[in-house]
This record gives sequence, C-alpha cells and structure tokens, in this order.
Amino acid sequence: MLEITFSYLAPADLHSLLESKAQQKDPRDSYLPELQAFALTLQFYSDNKAYSYVVNTFDLPFPPLAVIRSWYAGAGGEPGFSQEVFSALRFQVNEARSRQKEVICALLINEMSLCKEIEWDGMKYRGFVDIGTGIDNESTPVATKALVFMVVSLTSSWKVPCGYFLIRGLSGEERANLVADCLRKLHDVGVTVVSLSCDGPSCHFDMAAKLGAELELPDPATWFPHPSDVSKKVFLIPDLCHMSRLLGVALAMEGTLLNGDGKLIKWTYIEELHKLQEKEGLSAGCKLPATPNPPGWNQKLHRNLVSEMISARIADSLEFCCVDLKLPQFQGCEATVQFIRRFNALFDLLNSRNPLAKNFKAPMRLANEALWRPFLYKAQNYIFQLKSQAGTPMHQSRLSMPFIGFLAVTKAALALYDSLVAPKTPPLKNLLMYKFSQDNLELFFSAVRIQSFWNNYNPSAGEFVAGYKRLLQLHDTRRPAENCREHDAAAILYAIHDSYVIHEGSADTLDMSRSRRYNLEEMPPVHSDQDIAEIPDIVSFSSYAGRAIAFLADHVVKMVLKRTQCRDCLSALTTDAPDNSSQKCLPPKDWIGVSDGVIIVCQAAETHFKRFLYTTRGSDLPQAPIIVSTIGSVVLCDVGEKTIFPTLQEHMFDSTPDSNHVFRLIKTVAECYIRIRMYHRCKFLYLLGIAGVGPRKNLKISII
Repeated sequence: MLEITFSYLAPADLHSLLESKAQQKDPRDSYLPELQAFALTLQFYSDNKAYSYVVNTFDLPFPPLAVIRSWYAGAGGEPGFSQEVFSALRFQVNEARSRQKEVICALLINEMSLCKEIEWDGMKYRGFVDIGTGIDNESTPVATKALVFMVVSLTSSWKVPCGYFLIRGLSGEERANLVADCLRKLHDVGVTVVSLSCDGPSCHFDMAAKLGAELELPDPATWFPHPSDVSKKVFLIPDLCHMSRLLGVALAMEGTLLNGDGKLIKWTYIEELHKLQEKEGLSAGCKLPATPNPPGWNQKLHRNLVSEMISARIADSLEFCCVDLKLPQFQGCEATVQFIRRFNALFDLLNSRNPLAKNFKAPMRLANEALWRPFLYKAQNYIFQLKSQAGTPMHQSRLSMPFIGFLAVTKAALALYDSLVAPKTPPLKNLLMYKFSQDNLELFFSAVRIQSFWNNYNPSAGEFVAGYKRLLQLHDTRRPAENCREHDAAAILYAIHDSYVIHEGSADTLDMSRSRRYNLEEMPPVHSDQDIAEIPDIVSFSSYAGRAIAFLADHVVKMVLKRTQCRDCLSALTTDAPDNSSQKCLPPKDWIGVSDGVIIVCQAAETHFKRFLYTTRGSDLPQAPIIVSTIGSVVLCDVGEKTIFPTLQEHMFDSTPDSNHVFRLIKTVAECYIRIRMYHRCKFLYLLGIAGVGPRKNLKISII
C-alpha cells in the first residue's frame, strides 16, 4: 500500500526514511507529510476506536492516538484570535512579496449555534462564555453561539478561520471592537483586507455604523476607513443569499408591490402557480416550497435553495401560463415576471464564481463592462422606485433590509471593481463576487459538525473547540451539503489535498501512481542499450480494429446515456450522419449513430488498455483497485486539450472549472469502454483456465 501510494520513493528509501526519523524528538517530524495528513483525516472522520481498529487490522505505519493528541495539544486554537493562523498568513505575504504581489483578502464573520452544555476536557470546563481573555469567573453565563472570523483570499484559492469567540450575545459596539482588532492584526502581518461580509441581523448594521459605514439612503456610504490606515476603505457587503431570501419574505408579507410604472407585483401569482402544480401533479420546470403561505422570519434559512421565488424558472413558468396557455389567473403577471428576472440577473452577477462563465454569470472584468455596468445602474434605479401599496418606498419601509442589502452590495461591487480591476496595473484580472459569500463560513461550520456524525447537530462548546483545532491541522476533509453547496474549490489554508490537477480537474494520487505502475502514460524515448524493453506506443489501428472499436462505442454510448443527465452532453454522443463508414461493422438492430468524439475517446482508451496488457504480459488481472478510473484519468490527460466535442465548446463555460462537463463526459466514456474490455478480458482468462492451456501453448496466444 505504501509503495503504491508513495511511488516516487523506492521501497528501501521509504523504509529507511521512516526508521531514520523514528528517533527524533518532535513526533511530527517522524512521519511523512502525506502519512500525517491521511492519519489526521482518518481520525477526524472516525472515532478513536475505529481509527485504532483500521491501523491495527491493516498493520499501517500510522501514528498512535497519543501522538495525534500531542499534535492537537500544540495547535493552539483556543478562543480568541489564533496566532498560528497569523503566522501562516505572514508566510503567505512574504511569499507573495517575493513575486512582487500582495495578498488581498475578504473578511467574513458569522455565528454558529452551540448546544448549551458544560464539559470537563481534563484541563478546564468548556461551555462558558470565552472571548480569549483567559479570565474564568463563576458568574460567567453559558455560551450559546460561536462568533467566527474567516479570511478568504481574492488573489489565490485558500481560506482560513483566524479566530472565534464563545458568546451569549454581543452588541453592535462590541462586535465593532472585535472587527477593528482583527483588521489591525491582519494589517500587521501584511494582509490587505478590502471588505467585511456579514449576514442580516440588526446588530451587524449597528456594528457597521460604529465602524463608520452609514447605510442611510438615498446615498449610503457602504464603506468605513481601515482602523490602521484611514486612507484605505473597507467595504461592507451583506450576504446576498440572505438578502435574496428576505426579498421573497418581503413580497410574501407585503402581498403587493408597485414598480416605477405603477404596475402591480403580486405574491398571488406565486400561489396560483403552486396550486396549479399541486392540482396537476406535475411541475412546470420549477421548484416551489411545499406550502405557498408567506414564510415566517423564524423559518430556517436553506442557503442551498437561495430563494425559490427569485428564480428564472419561476419567471418562465409564469410567462408560459400567461402568454402560451393564456390562463386567466395569470393574466397581468408581466410586472411580477420582470421583478423576478431583474433580481435573478442581479443575484447571478453579484454571486459570480466561474471565471469562464458568460452573460450575467460571468465575473466583472474590463471585457464585459459594457454589459454589467449599465445593468447595475438600472437595477439601482429599479430598486429605488419599488413601493408598497400605501406608496411608501420599500427601502424606507419596515421590510427595507433586503432592498438596502442589494443596494449596498451593488454599490460595493462597483467600488471594488474600480479599485482592484480597473487600474492600469490591477491586482486582479476580474472580480468574482462569490469570494465574499457567507458560504465559505457555512461550509466550515459543516466540517465542524461532521465530527459529531450528525450534520444538523449543533455541537457543544468543547466539540467546537476540538473541531476548530482539527481543521487547522493537515486535513483533506470533504464538506457535505448542509445550508449551502460547495461551489468553490478554495481549501482551508493548512489543508493538503492528495490530488493532482489535470485540465482543471483533480485526479487522485493513487490514480497517478497506478498509471506509473502499469506504464499507462507515454514515456519520453530512452536512449540506452535497453531501448528494446520500452513499451510500444500504439498510434494507429488497422481497418478492422478501428471498426471494432466503433462497434464497441455504440454500446459505450448506451451505457453513458444511463449515467448522464445533461441534455447538451447527451446530444454530443450521437450523430445523425447516416454514411459514417467508420461505424459500419456488423451494426446491431438497435444501432445508434455514434459521434466522432466518442470514437476518439474509445480509441485513446484502447491504446492505454493495450499498454496495460503489455505491462501485465497479457496474463494477470490487476490487483490494484479502481484501475478503470486510473485509465480514465490518463485518457482525460491525453485527449482533454483536443476539441473532440465541438458542440460543447459553449456549454463548457456553463459549469465551474472543477466540474467541467466536457472533461466529465470524456472520463465517463473512457471508463465505460474500459469496463467492457475488462469484462471481456476476465472472461477470456477464465475460459483459458478451464481449457487447461499449458504454458507452452499459452506463449503462442496473442494478446487480445
């Protein structure tokens, strides 16, 4: 197992390295970083008994639990600002300065609910209010929340929590003092903070006022001076997902709004659409909540749904019922459709996360400034003109929070673009507004919760402290979806990902080690006396082999059709061309036209499969697991840069780089082809064994 995982080291070197470091005083130095990261991750996901069982059963050279506890004990992570994090940030700053760059970050704050529980951790009681002062008092109340500070890099792909406080409730002034202290510490290590993101509680608006940001309309000042350098501005960015949810709440509670033209925006159209779907038992391509009643303020905020009402599909469904079906209950919904489309486009622009996206989902850059800048100005005027039925502007009503929030984010986005992207020597090429989202903190909270094996469970103060310490170590955790989905590949600063990057996608280290073990990748020519031992590269196929591969490609497409949901990707698998001669090889009755891109992928998969058979001398089956996925990764590396699916060139930009549909389709096609070939290979060897073919005859059988 170690030899496969660490294939870049010879077995003797690996064992000698472990033996030489076993006597060192620091137990952390006794283990390779890869072993240390895997051991910490395994212990993070399981309890101590499960970790011990796995290590003892498989006789793995992993550190014992006592060593892991010593690592956690020296990690700090007590309530307050974490000095270890600021030391790591200073290292990032020094590295960036060596490349004549700077570290620009966004600061996020949010709260996580805690279970009211007092625990003894062997040193002190956990569960009381603790703001990092080290003062214990019998009158200290029990903490109910953890206020967490996180730094997200705008110039790189990392994020890290820089401190937390166990609280029961803080005023706006107390929160402002903590934010100012955090900004000073970040400034001292050289980190440039340009924004402060928070959700919508009123205490955060009071905090912003104490810091110097005035959100009073009609000309809100959405920034405040940096406490360490008054010449710099820190922009306040309310969480857009929270504001979008509250926007639906405002329309539901108000019932009817008026736009600038005096037309009615009604919640009743949403109710009628829900009633129609419930009556017919079918959905018109949109997803609505289970009940159309106005949601209450105390209803749990599901961030992964953002807001069911602010959706282009809802607008399309309303327009379809009004224009195409001409249903009477939907007549006059044009203003409501415009309201939904306007805020949906605004949300997409202010929540952009894919640098390759287009239209309003694209990041703010110089090339598309003519698209998004006029739209933002029009959106601001549209929000200012929205009124209640009584004639009160919505940004001045009792439900003003979401409207003020959208205006604040819009104004902050314009200012950030002018300072970070527009200059002649800009520090950023584009502005991805998703970097400022509270999703980064919500995903961190999910990672803390999974150590308790229950995703919706609120941890106690002791469990939160333990999870915080663990996540500052070398981990490769995968956060499950709870309040939001993971849309960004940014990792916690201390995490080590055991993967390689191949064409914007990740491939497991074991995949790469297996590819080297079975010589699946083409090697550069070796000029030595042993050139004859090199594995031949298959660059062409005979006419028969080419048509046989096309025949198998038909079965591959049928397998892929059952595994792929995207319609655009499915259409790229087949073709309507009836005279494709390369595909005429005993066509079955249910033959479907296979596109040239599928045949190219299958030919590449056959090439690497032949290399695999040559390595194993055509007799043994692979003992390494997931060999199919390994060959799929190598095929992706081989044909990923080619335009084999021309109809998907535009569709490729609709997804994020880490979930590229083209690369996923290539790997799926290759894996399905290899599964067919592996099944045939296994059957051949099985029949060979039954027939009792001797060694002399076996040498005469050609590799198939």
